[in-house]
Amino acid sequence: MANALFTTQPPFEHQFTNATTVVIDHNLGYTPHVYVIINDYIVFADVEHTTTTRMVVTFLNALTGTVYYS
Repeated sequence: MANALFTTQPPFEHQFTNATTVVIDHNLGYTPHVYVIINDYIVFADVEHTTTTRMVVTFLNALTGTVYYS
């Protein structure tokens, strides 16, 4: 049996208030998986990974919630 060494990190979170655009400089060096929670619901958002260390999350209307990424 082969042993695999995996390192995982819990999702990072970025809270935002009344925003249509959220810019996150995460410095992870890769494009992370992203999900957005608004009022306890996962919502659709436009996520653009502008570099491997920055992403921009955009909404049609100003919202308050949390972006989780890993």
